[in-house]
Amino acid sequence: NRIDGVLAPYGGQGAYGRYCSGCHGEGGVAEKSIPDLRYSPVLRSLPEWKSIVLDGARKDKGMVSFKSVLAEGQAEAIFHYIISQANKDKATEQAARH
Repeated sequence: NRIDGVLAPYGGQGAYGRYCSGCHGEGGVAEKSIPDLRYSPVLRSLPEWKSIVLDGARKDKGMVSFKSVLAEGQAEAIFHYIISQANKDKATEQAARH
């Protein structure tokens, strides 16, 4: 898994499926009251993402730290995977309008 935005999404997909999809939905598409990660402003900041996913910055809102099961590189790969999903969905929506 190179973390360069090219290969990272593919490694992130597996980690996302294992650790995140139960709450945040398949492909980042939330079906419940949990935030839909594809539209999260946190996707603009890898350090903020890591502070939430690894450091538990939002544990008071129910998002616990995954530091005990995710390496920093896995958290970064998930970040890139969600960005890739957001970009795919945006492209699909734009194509449907034209």
